[in-house]
Amino acid sequence: MPLGWPTVLLLLLLLVYTPGCGGCRSSSTAQQKQAEKDKEKARREREKEAPFEVEPAAVQPVDGQGPSLVIKPGHWTSAVKQIKSNDGDFVGTLKAAVTDRQGRPSALAHTPYLLTTTRPAVLPKGEPKLIESLFFVPPQQSAVRFSNALQSRSGAEVWRGAADLFSPMPPYQYHFVVLSRQPNQYGYLKVLDSVRAPWREAFGTARDVLYYRVVAPAVETEVLLPDDPLAWTSVAYLLWDDVDPEALSEPQQTALVDWLHWGGQIIIDGPDSLDSLRGSFLAAYLPAESSGTRQYDNDFLEVLNSTWTVPTQTTPTESTPGRPLVAVTPWSGIDLQLREGGRFVPTTGELLADRRVGRGRVAVSAVRLTERDLLNWPGYDGLVNACLLGRPPRKYFERSGVILTWADQPERRFDPQRISNLRYFARDTGRTFPNEPRTGAFDRDELGMVVTAEPAFPLELSGGVAAWDNLGAVADGARSALREAAGITIPRADFVVVALAVYLVVLVPANWLVFRALGRVEWAWAAAPIIALASGFAVVKMAQVDIGFVRADTQVGVLEVYGGHPRGHLTRYTALYSSLSTDYELTFDKPGAVALPLPIDSQYEILTGQTRRLATYSRYQDTRLSGIRVSSNSTGMLHSEQMVKLSGALALSGGESGPLQVTNSTALNLVEVGVVRKRQGASGNVRFEKCWIGSMAAGATVPLVFTSAERDEPAFADQRTQSGQSPGSEEAPRLDLAPLYALAEKPNFLEQGEVRLTGRIEVRLPGQTIEPDASQKTSATLVVAHLDFGRLPTPRPDVNTRAAVAEAFKSFEDLTPLPEEVPLGDAPDPEAAARP
Repeated sequence: MPLGWPTVLLLLLLLVYTPGCGGCRSSSTAQQKQAEKDKEKARREREKEAPFEVEPAAVQPVDGQGPSLVIKPGHWTSAVKQIKSNDGDFVGTLKAAVTDRQGRPSALAHTPYLLTTTRPAVLPKGEPKLIESLFFVPPQQSAVRFSNALQSRSGAEVWRGAADLFSPMPPYQYHFVVLSRQPNQYGYLKVLDSVRAPWREAFGTARDVLYYRVVAPAVETEVLLPDDPLAWTSVAYLLWDDVDPEALSEPQQTALVDWLHWGGQIIIDGPDSLDSLRGSFLAAYLPAESSGTRQYDNDFLEVLNSTWTVPTQTTPTESTPGRPLVAVTPWSGIDLQLREGGRFVPTTGELLADRRVGRGRVAVSAVRLTERDLLNWPGYDGLVNACLLGRPPRKYFERSGVILTWADQPERRFDPQRISNLRYFARDTGRTFPNEPRTGAFDRDELGMVVTAEPAFPLELSGGVAAWDNLGAVADGARSALREAAGITIPRADFVVVALAVYLVVLVPANWLVFRALGRVEWAWAAAPIIALASGFAVVKMAQVDIGFVRADTQVGVLEVYGGHPRGHLTRYTALYSSLSTDYELTFDKPGAVALPLPIDSQYEILTGQTRRLATYSRYQDTRLSGIRVSSNSTGMLHSEQMVKLSGALALSGGESGPLQVTNSTALNLVEVGVVRKRQGASGNVRFEKCWIGSMAAGATVPLVFTSAERDEPAFADQRTQSGQSPGSEEAPRLDLAPLYALAEKPNFLEQGEVRLTGRIEVRLPGQTIEPDASQKTSATLVVAHLDFGRLPTPRPDVNTRAAVAEAFKSFEDLTPLPEEVPLGDAPDPEAAARP
């Protein structure tokens, strides 16, 4: 039946106004956009209502590309948190702590304490403000929870956020900081084998070993680097390129120089940096300065090719020359002029210069380290490893692909002592890091990081080198001395007899005679109790005898300094004895000190049912550790560290131009002073030598005459035995520092070429106060001065290259079997959690 024209018209109208699938999609998109707008509006409303806006914590050094998700256990760490107050001006406290799963502050191993930190928070209304917290991360392999809360001045909690989660950095991993106005140029560092060593397990799984986390803080405004050198212990290297030195605050500059002396290494991209560093805080430590621009063509690069272009092995017995470094066009650079103490790095011609600074090192380049020809050259990674990082040569092997480890000791692949040069005598002396295969079932933490049931390193070594150490050799030596000396001074027998005789004379005959003369003999009975109390008080004050009111403060210090540097690292180990239960507070006059309870015994464990006390570390204008309880007739121990400014330095002079001599330009009077050195003799054998000085007053200069010493005997045991009692009162007990002297002078703990001075001071160094004060105080401080480290070693090239092994593996089998002693283990990838 044919359709009429009205029906056809109706169908056409329906067709025109029917949206179909496209219309559905348009409607759905519009609804989605409206939902997003509503969500954004709701978010703004919530923020408007919220009294505080708080950003996640950012661990320093802060990467300009975004906050890092990793943290170094066993180290003091600096973190910043951006907070804005919406309701009004806020004055209070930011409370921070590393917490467990239940949100409780983490326990300090082998002590009955939990730890929390506080920091003043002054927030003007509507102004975002960065607040920095310095806190200790206990050794651990699991995810680290960092919790924060704001408290008003009355102590009431006004805000608490969710815990920030961080993955622990393994013991062998450290930060590589890039300070540059164009940090993207240095993105290649993240893929260098020197930074991320290739490794494949026998079953073919790739698990590269990430030795360094490359971070590039923004330098346009405030540079987010720690201002305390004791928070720099997770940093191994710093690369400096075209940054205004004044971009760093004065405390940051001081921290950087201290870090450098204790083993940090600075790499300066010279052409754009040396002129700006002239006259800066780093000027005194530069190995060379620029005397103008120059061009470098292939003739200048030949010296690099002769050492760093490694041949390619094509068969087990034959090889072909590697691809040389060629400058497509001449490079623009600068002419380096050496300064005192500097040298041109051997095998690099005049392209690189370096010098020692304390234990650390500064290297500077005459050409840009980002030259495209350099980056494309197969030998560049070997040059970086040996000449810029100053590390020993490596060797590539084949195991289901190319892998890399050290050429001389492949079993030390996970050894943090080869990754970071930073060392503190009180923390690192005597520490060894086992490199056992990882075994056990695999699991993942909250951030998806691979963890193993049996980690290669014991928990107390999980911080690597430069980590806080309460259980190491130096802490044990100090603990031993404190146990022997801590307590009270027992009066001599003759003092007791005299005091008793005087008391009896005053109580009976003198008392009777006085009141007989007054005609009131009966009053002598009423005066007797008063005389007894007064006599008892006098005896307590004079003899400091324990009758219920005595406290004793015994302290062993270690002052570590570097030749020519007027600052030192002061470690204090303190034993507090009290006859009555006492709460102590430790105060430092500077904000840069750190302190924690010291275990009284390395095997101490809290008893079942025993509750832990909360110790609080606070940083205001000063630094405090409070909440330390010492029970009746017992001893508690504390461990503190800080950098101190001295009035001068201990310095070594002479040598090639004359006899060696040491000058004490500090205000410290040293006793029991000896100097030891470890050097290579004419026949190539290692010699251990010593020179006894004895007393060395402030301002004195003493010549050094060395004699041979036995390696297995204390260097100056006889001389120190004859030195007798410490200066001062005969009643004061002399603290036994022999175990610490033995550690400081042991040949195995000296670097090749090092000259080290040891001595002691009997006065307590200022800067620390303990309340309540003790009636008895005893102290002694060991001085360890690293006067010299000898010449820097000559860089050595790798045995082969990655490309050579990969190419040869295509041609024949079993190129170089992996040594059996190399552990296969699992090296978890710390960046896995940050990947989508």
